[in-house]
Amino acid sequence: MITEINKHDFHKVKHLTDSCQNIEVKAVASGLNPGRIYVDDAENITAALIWIHGQSGFQLIGDSRSEPFLNELKEYMRERIEPELLNLHMHAVEIGVVDEAWEDVLRHISGKRDISSDIQHVFKLNPNSISQQVPLDICASQDEKVRILRIDEVLLGEKRYNNSPFLKDKISHFWKTIDDFFTTWLWLYCSA
Repeated sequence: MITEINKHDFHKVKHLTDSCQNIEVKAVASGLNPGRIYVDDAENITAALIWIHGQSGFQLIGDSRSEPFLNELKEYMRERIEPELLNLHMHAVEIGVVDEAWEDVLRHISGKRDISSDIQHVFKLNPNSISQQVPLDICASQDEKVRILRIDEVLLGEKRYNNSPFLKDKISHFWKTIDDFFTTWLWLYCSA
């Protein structure tokens, strides 16, 4: 039976998030970022639907053949989750998946509704850069170069970046305070 678990039980999905590449999923599951978690079976969790508050979207993780998700998720979404989304004036929602194995579940829960798909491009840091605390890295993104900078108090206060208010707003979607943000290792992607 699909159940929403309490925040103090989020650690129970760690075995599902360990192999997940989505860092926002890991941040919600670890309690760093706000969100909600719905699981297929609270006693034997094999799949989870994770609400990522900062993205205003969901991510499906775990076993795509989970019987409760295959059989109950459509009704659970319609009866429990959709009314909450409508109260937030949300009439469309993104549900991310890690691979095509979840496509049948997505088609099933969408019913006759229109669905569209897209490919998300994710930048990955060189793990050696992180461990060596290299402050700047250049990587190619399509036809432009991207600078990757560590966000700290100094960077947020600098006037040479005109997107500081935008950045602070984005941080507030994922962390309760700026200080909470600074306790994590995150990097800023900005155009060169």
